Amino acid sequence: MDAFALPTFELSLSASGLRDADGRDLDIRATLEFARSAEYHAIQLNAADPLTRPRELSRSARRDLAAHIRRHELACSGVDLWIPKAHFSDETKIDRVVGALCDAVEFAADIADLTGGQRLLSIAVPWQAGGAVLAEVAGRAASIGVTVANHAYPWPEDLSADGPVRVGIDPATIILASADPAQAVSEASASGCLVSARLCDLESSGRVAPGEGSLDMLAYRVAVGTSTLTTPLIIDVRGLPSNTGDGGQLAIARGLVRDLGRARSE
Repeated sequence: MDAFALPTFELSLSASGLRDADGRDLDIRATLEFARSAEYHAIQLNAADPLTRPRELSRSARRDLAAHIRRHELACSGVDLWIPKAHFSDETKIDRVVGALCDAVEFAADIADLTGGQRLLSIAVPWQAGGAVLAEVAGRAASIGVTVANHAYPWPEDLSADGPVRVGIDPATIILASADPAQAVSEASASGCLVSARLCDLESSGRVAPGEGSLDMLAYRVAVGTSTLTTPLIIDVRGLPSNTGDGGQLAIARGLVRDLGRARSE
């Protein structure tokens, strides 16, 4: 009998939280260089990065960014915008939060059009506490054909598989809620609401390299591989140590390509 073949994936590297060996934010140019050299298929942009912040990017700057992505032979799997949870219960910040998220929706559409990538925005907005914010974002996303992957957990049982805001899976968030990421993938897939999944891990001290915390890597890998997901699996190394040595962010990100990545077509 043939050995069971584990699923492999098209992988995207999230630019969020990447740092250089000195602990400084890794700029988008260096991120693209690394992603291509490590044989990633795609990049997930960070809308909170000053160099890729939507309100800072003119149409010309967006075309230039898209050209850099294509020049590195990468696809764009979408855009991240992570906003602290506390901001959704602070009335003095809500208008700015909504504005930033709606700007990111438009940026996701623009960069997808310019690169031929995914019209996808990844966020983490509390489903109940952030309901009014989600309604605003959903309306903007629906009007321009962007899908929003909300990585907050748990999601509502009555979430529509046809709506503009659907499910993104963040294992660390699910583990923090004492739930099983592999089961969450299967449930979101069965409901038709799964639009994005990430790879990360968590232990009591915080985020750790995938496989070193509470995540059952085998179960999660099989769940994602047998799900309805059609977008790249996003490697998310936020919160891990800086990029020195084998335990650093970039070494971990490179190793995950070797372990999980599908070969790039020539």
